[in-house]
Amino acid sequence: MLAASKTRAVMAFGAGLFALALSAPATAQPGRCFESGDVVVFDGIATPAENRSQWVLRLAHPICAGKKKISAIRIIGTPPPLGIPLELTGKLMLGRGASESAMFVALVVSRGRKLHAIPPVAAPARNEAAQGAGDRCSAPPYGGTKSDYQAFVRHFADIIKPEKILSGICNAKFGNAPRNGLHKLGFTDARIDSESTEHLAGETIAALKHLVNTIE
Repeated sequence: MLAASKTRAVMAFGAGLFALALSAPATAQPGRCFESGDVVVFDGIATPAENRSQWVLRLAHPICAGKKKISAIRIIGTPPPLGIPLELTGKLMLGRGASESAMFVALVVSRGRKLHAIPPVAAPARNEAAQGAGDRCSAPPYGGTKSDYQAFVRHFADIIKPEKILSGICNAKFGNAPRNGLHKLGFTDARIDSESTEHLAGETIAALKHLVNTIE
């Protein structure tokens, strides 16, 4: 009973540290505002888009395009290698698709190369996918599957509030919430994008417990 109480206290303290880090503002880099037709060179990491049939480049630094600050840009062209640092050159496109109400920003890639140094990746900006994350991340299964959500609740409901951590992870993964807290726990953007919400939450709990144990 005493051990269980101590575990709950440790996790509550750790979750507080995680929430504080997660809410830290993302850094921004000042610069010119790009327009449609500009030939540009951007560094970042490519990941699948929301519908998994497109790709986006998570930019190393936020940019201004069409008078909006963005940190992820749609990639048009040959599918890029995912999860590794890239430098992509191409023409910037701003506009609206036939079925899209929001403006899209895309890069028509003409050439690219792999980078040896890993660039920092900016937190995702609010875009079409992020706008839909509010509903997705406000109720079970918080961006995951029903079975995975139920399994997570069975394992962790005694030591932490599942809805709180899953909602936070979901918004960091699919929405525009800063990822600083996850980055400080050792999670890369490629890992956040590729793993399920429940798996990330479970690993976060383990990382928080380890963190708190090191400062006891």
